[in-house]
Amino acid sequence: MKPLCLVCVKDFEVNGAMKKLLIVFFACFLLLFPAKKGLAVEFSITDAKIDAYLQKNGDVAVKETFTYDFDSKFRGITREIVPKKGASIKDFAAFEKGKPLKVEKEGDVYKIYRSGKKEKITVELRYRITGGMEKYEDGAQFYWPFFDERNESDYLRMTIAVHPPEAADQVLALGYDEAYGKEDIRDDGTVVFRLGEVPAGENGDIRVIYEPELFPGMGMKAGTIREKVLKEKEHLAEKAKKYAETRDALRKAGNGLIPAMLVFFAVLFPAAFLSSRRKKRLVEEHLERLQFHVPEEKLSIPATIYFTSGCIFNPETAAAALYDLLRKGYVKQETEDRFVLVNGRTEHPHERKLIRFLFEQVGNGREFSLKELKKFTNNRKNLEIYQSKMMEWKRKIAEEVKQAGLYETKAGLRWGVAAVGVLLGISAVFFGIYELYVPFIGTLLGSAAALLFAIFYHPKSEKGLEILLEWQRLRERLRHLTKDQWDLLSDGEKQRLIAYGIGVDNAPFKKAFNAFLEPEKRSFPEGTGFLYNPAYTVAIFTAADSRAGAFSGGASGSSGGGVGGGGGGSGAF
Repeated sequence: MKPLCLVCVKDFEVNGAMKKLLIVFFACFLLLFPAKKGLAVEFSITDAKIDAYLQKNGDVAVKETFTYDFDSKFRGITREIVPKKGASIKDFAAFEKGKPLKVEKEGDVYKIYRSGKKEKITVELRYRITGGMEKYEDGAQFYWPFFDERNESDYLRMTIAVHPPEAADQVLALGYDEAYGKEDIRDDGTVVFRLGEVPAGENGDIRVIYEPELFPGMGMKAGTIREKVLKEKEHLAEKAKKYAETRDALRKAGNGLIPAMLVFFAVLFPAAFLSSRRKKRLVEEHLERLQFHVPEEKLSIPATIYFTSGCIFNPETAAAALYDLLRKGYVKQETEDRFVLVNGRTEHPHERKLIRFLFEQVGNGREFSLKELKKFTNNRKNLEIYQSKMMEWKRKIAEEVKQAGLYETKAGLRWGVAAVGVLLGISAVFFGIYELYVPFIGTLLGSAAALLFAIFYHPKSEKGLEILLEWQRLRERLRHLTKDQWDLLSDGEKQRLIAYGIGVDNAPFKKAFNAFLEPEKRSFPEGTGFLYNPAYTVAIFTAADSRAGAFSGGASGSSGGGVGGGGGGSGAF
């Protein structure tokens, strides 16, 4: 990649407002679907079973069994247990096949040491929760988050079972988020939540209420709990019903939207392509009727090079710009290395920018040399100045191209397509929320395609196509240029052609006219620029750009989602 270059895409130009639309859309997408943190150890948790045994005194004895399938080397596993407010974790221990494993605690994270490589292991964790239950007049509640949004690992299959201290028959159970609707109340009062697959970053609180008489060792709080939970259960059921209805409606909408979107793009893209192709063919037919000639100077030479070279700046562009100042008589060359300023009142702003930098910043105000430019950029303190001044020069060239009417705006079409892109993006968000993945992916891709089209579609005007194609045509014809054709060119045409040739990083182009260049160096009058050494000048600017590019390149606690702020998750190290 070349340093200090401004790049644009052929036939396209970025519109500021439309660019903001794309940034906002993708920012929203990243917020809705954040990337997971990378893990050094490769593993999957194929099975997770949690048994919570409620004690008569309100403590909860927990046994967790996790099966890990490792695809890499590992040192152990982790279990984060963040107790909800008012509760605490006691007597944490880990075992494998009954054998104790070493455990270290760092905050709320327990590190269980069990090293190995590419194997499947099953680890049993045991601990006691104190203060994890509440007893009311009509029921004793165990409301707990065994994992929450802090969890960074997927559970491929998870089951949570809550066991009462004795058989119970007045059982009320409720699951939230990933645990919603997954409860199964057994005859003895045990409640089993079969969650199945649980993705990382999800919540899944579980809530179970038993008769208060089963917990004689607990103190009782004033008030009741069952009516509150029953109302909440009704509320969640109503939300689930509305969710299902909305999801079904969105699914039907998606079934119509996707085909309509495909038809829209099937019309838009071919129409845009055929329109550009038709204009190009008309210009080509006009150029076919012309004899060999050097195109007129409809843009300055640096702007012509920039426009016809894919809107990329190379060191060759700067070398050609300096030669162009000689060609126009603004600058005179005394030796191969030294230049003298003749007239600073130039036709184009970018010419004035270049003259001021080279002669006033690098030189003494009247003269400058390429050796002085080399010395100037060898000083690290000057690299930022070089970078800034050359960027200003390039910006002025790009402005000349922009103001020359070389592109069609197509504002109405582009804003219309942008609106379609935004609507598709909004639709994709809703499809994603409601887990309709086929229309989600389809509308997301469609939104991206529409927004990119709206931002970058900027076809060349007839004038732009004519400039581009006539210089491309000249490049091709130069391969077969004869001495007689060269001799028929005026001095101005030859110098214009040479200036363009210096700036085009194209070996076949240069080879085509270099054969005629040496004799002309002797025949052109003094001051026309044929002391000029393009290769030497390009080398100076290349080295300066490289140093400036290297200089530029070198410069330069969350709350839980579970009930009561509790939660946690699993991992490995």
